[in-house]
Amino acid sequence: MATSRSWGGQPVASYSGNGIATTPENQFRPGEFGPTRLDERHRIVLSGVFDLPGGFQLAPIMQLASSRPFSPTTGLDIDGDGLATNDRLCEGASLDAVFAARGNSTAIRALNPRGCTQANVNSVRSGFVVDSTGAISERSNRFFNLDLRVNKAFGLGERIKLNAYADIYNVFNVENLALANRFHLSPATSAGAFLQPVSLFGPGFGPPVGRPLTLQLGARLTF
Repeated sequence: MATSRSWGGQPVASYSGNGIATTPENQFRPGEFGPTRLDERHRIVLSGVFDLPGGFQLAPIMQLASSRPFSPTTGLDIDGDGLATNDRLCEGASLDAVFAARGNSTAIRALNPRGCTQANVNSVRSGFVVDSTGAISERSNRFFNLDLRVNKAFGLGERIKLNAYADIYNVFNVENLALANRFHLSPATSAGAFLQPVSLFGPGFGPPVGRPLTLQLGARLTF
């Protein structure tokens, strides 16, 4: 009769700073409570494998996610703490009016006077796109993507098989864009970024996701 036992462990730790750490102020005001910046009310992921005539196999993956919220900020010091990075628009300030005044600190200050009650945190889920002609259209930051693999198997004798496949990423070439920076803030003093796409869709930290329409070809030989 014999017995043996063993134990082991491996401690792992990591840290990442965001660079805008500030002392919390007025953190118990009702407007400071709201959805998180990762608040996707709906996310649908559908996938499957379909066998088609002629020995072809089709494998799609579709993802659809509703818009994530963010906070439009003034880019100015509203509460008198000396910081201008995180003060949101004043409650009741018209988004359209502030958007029209974007980049103009004097006009933004007139619409958002010092000491006002700030709008609720993460209260906006859409923005605007300005094209090369200056035309403005409303834009949501929802996410949609469809990837597709087409596979065909070829028998080469009794023991050898060749699988040829084509991977198609972002079949409809959808531009999945983020309307706020990685801290989910959108400063009105930035004329080219306020309530406008600033990058590809992303989680906030790490690289963004999404790519243009891409075709990848490959093959696998088994024996």
